[in-house]
Amino acid sequence: MINSLKYLSFGVVFLLMLSCQGGNWVDSMSGEYNLYIDGAPYVMIIRKQKDIKAFSSNVSNLHHIKRNIYSFVTEIGYDDNFILVIQRPNQELHNLSIAFELRATNPEEKCFGIADSLIKHDPFFQNVFTRDVNYWIISHSNDSLYGPYSEEEYMKTKELLRVPKDIELRATTGGSIWNDIWNLIK
Repeated sequence: MINSLKYLSFGVVFLLMLSCQGGNWVDSMSGEYNLYIDGAPYVMIIRKQKDIKAFSSNVSNLHHIKRNIYSFVTEIGYDDNFILVIQRPNQELHNLSIAFELRATNPEEKCFGIADSLIKHDPFFQNVFTRDVNYWIISHSNDSLYGPYSEEEYMKTKELLRVPKDIELRATTGGSIWNDIWNLIK
């Protein structure tokens, strides 16, 4: 019961934050991606979607969900061909974000249950939560998302994909304040 109330309260806050147009910030990045910031710790990399009605089924919606990097994105770097991302995943924020995305193909009252089930049972999401810090690479040339990786796997993949060494990672906003916030919600 307490867990349900917690998800409900987080969901209400999340939906309110998303509905406030003045409170969010979107940075259009290279390719089909945006950096979406709506207050700490809602910092995500979201694939642009032209029309939410384009999701005709849960399968197409799930494909879109697995192409996003949900909160908490702490650092990014990009050029015309690649986006590099460092993420400190937060399960509750993932659940809220996925539930919000699922509204396109599901009744709103079922979205949190579906999101929770995905996070607990889908191998992709289970992998997201195997470490405290994930590294990701988005390649525009082959329209692929690589990750989540450990730092070692990330460095090997960067070399394999020939990611330019001059792409610098930078804090998403506020520098070290994000690490302080992360430590509070962890």
